[in-house]
Amino acid sequence: MPHKTIFTISDTLDYDVKQWLDSQDWSIQHFKNSQTFFEQADLTLPACVILQLNDSILRYAKLIQQLSNQNSPIIPVIIESRETLLPQKGRHVCESLNFVDLPVEIELLSQLIKSAFERAIEQQQCIEISAIYYDKFTLREFDIAQQLVNGKTVNEIAERLFLVPNTIEKYLERMRIKTNSTTLTALTKLLNKYPPSLDLPKNTHL
Repeated sequence: MPHKTIFTISDTLDYDVKQWLDSQDWSIQHFKNSQTFFEQADLTLPACVILQLNDSILRYAKLIQQLSNQNSPIIPVIIESRETLLPQKGRHVCESLNFVDLPVEIELLSQLIKSAFERAIEQQQCIEISAIYYDKFTLREFDIAQQLVNGKTVNEIAERLFLVPNTIEKYLERMRIKTNSTTLTALTKLLNKYPPSLDLPKNTHL
């Protein structure tokens, strides 16, 4: 996997941006439209995608939602004129977007891309941990994880589940192995960083 990957989706990508991107030590993949991007790009990469579609905020929002629906860690950065992106009725939607106005300030773009990479890596880790919760944890392990995050002790969890503390500790050891945590303390830190507050896993067993 490339150390850092940037995708672009635009048939008229700003010339200065393209020149700057090509001068960087990144893996750059250009796409002319979103359909080709979704068909050909590796959506599992913790990457950044630069969007310059010369269109409305609704189209950008739809593309971002599509990334979310596919559980992709890719973080978007939008290049667009302020007048196009920020219509009066849509300004509340724009507040959380990574947005660069035209003409592009390369320094600002660079900062947003750096932030996008950091968020993409964090998002990928979150996706991977969520997959463990869904695919590897049993219902009981999931319950124990939730109780740990809520500050319950081993003894309190055991009492609630009508089990002995030693049994809870065995569950915790299995959870430690499943999450590749080096210690039980590391497991607790992981659970607190990525709280198992998802819907209960579908394919689980006791």
